[in-house]
Parts: sequence; structure tokens; C-alpha cells
Amino acid sequence: MVDDEVISQRDILVSAYMNIAMDSQKKLPAQLALTPSEISKELNNLLVELMVDQETPFISPDETEKKSLETLWKRLSTEPFAQKVSLKEKDVETIYLRKKRVGSFIDLKISTLVQTPSPEEIKSYFERNKSKFGNTPLDQVSDNIKTFLMQNQRDAKLKAWYEGLRKKYRAQNYIAEKKDK
Repeated sequence: MVDDEVISQRDILVSAYMNIAMDSQKKLPAQLALTPSEISKELNNLLVELMVDQETPFISPDETEKKSLETLWKRLSTEPFAQKVSLKEKDVETIYLRKKRVGSFIDLKISTLVQTPSPEEIKSYFERNKSKFGNTPLDQVSDNIKTFLMQNQRDAKLKAWYEGLRKKYRAQNYIAEKKDK
């Protein structure tokens, strides 16, 4: 639930299906059966998507996106699962554009949140974790350490941002809460 909007199982399944469909390399399943933990995970992803979308300025689709959307609809319109859940062209357009907007906004947000670690921070991490690196010199692992530190920073900042959004939009995953008890 985000604010007072309840998310149905259909919403979760359609979102998961669209994630598969938007990857043109993946074969679309005739049916989509998710385990309870997969449903909870997809619901969390959808909650984040809906919250971030509230923060995202509307951007009109460009011609490339319109063509991609048209191709996607052609691909989906005859699929058994899409027909089973009564997926309409407007649903596909809404979800596709939301996923694109949110992905772009998260990328932008990450670029403003994550700082490149300084050489001193890299060296400090290397010194604190020498046992992991054995006799490998710092210059051979510094790029890996930099990537690792940036990924950790990214994950921590996104988690904090998502938690702030969860509070702001009163988002709850009752499936996960029920499972945790």
C-alpha cells in the first residue's frame, strides 16, 4: 500500500511480467507463477517504483520510447498471460513509461548521492583488510576497492532514501510484515 492506494496481486504480477517483457531478450512465459517470497520481493520493488514515481517529474516520451512501446505492445498483445490478466495497451504504456522514468530518476539520484572514494579512503580500506588481499599490492586492487566502496555507499544511501520515501508515502508491504511475525 502506498498512501491509500492498495496494490493487488494482479498489479504485482503485471509489474513482474512487464519487467520480463521490457527485456527483449527474454522469452515471455505463458503463465507467471510466483512463490510467496517472490511475490513479496516484487511487491517491494513495485512499492519503491510507485514511491519514486511520486518524486519524479513527468517527462514526455520521445520518439524512440514511443517506438519501443509500440513494439512492446505488439509483443504482448497476443501473449496468453497478457490476455489472462486483461492487459490493455494503456496499462502497458502507463507501466512502461513509469518504469523508464523511475529508472532514469534513480540513476540521476545515484549520481548525485555517490562520491568517488579518495585515494586515502581506498588505502585505509586496503590496510584494514590486508588479510583479504594477501600479498597483492594496493595498485592491483585499488580499482576493485573503489568499485566496492562506491557500491556500498550507493546501497546505503538508496536504502536510506527508500526508507524516507516509505515513511513519507506510508508504504507498507503487509505480506513481508506478516511473514516476519
